[in-house]
Amino acid sequence: MDTPKDKLMSPDRQPNPGPFGGTCWAKGHRHYPTRHQSIRAQRKLEIETLDAMIRQMREQHNAGQSVDVKAFATVINTRNRLERELC
Repeated sequence: MDTPKDKLMSPDRQPNPGPFGGTCWAKGHRHYPTRHQSIRAQRKLEIETLDAMIRQMREQHNAGQSVDVKAFATVINTRNRLERELC
């Protein structure tokens, strides 16, 4: 008779990878992001938003429009800080 551990370790069972790349052997288990993964995803989104702001400011500058230098520096510094914290 198979013990529960034998059933878990049988070669015909495959892990059920979640959207975050984890492996879970339980059927129907929901893969909620951990707090760390949620914070990382939020930081990446913030970095993408700041990248878009930087691109927009550069386009304005290239088009000959005036750009607030202090605001531009703040956006770049914030983006770089978030990227450092992400690692």
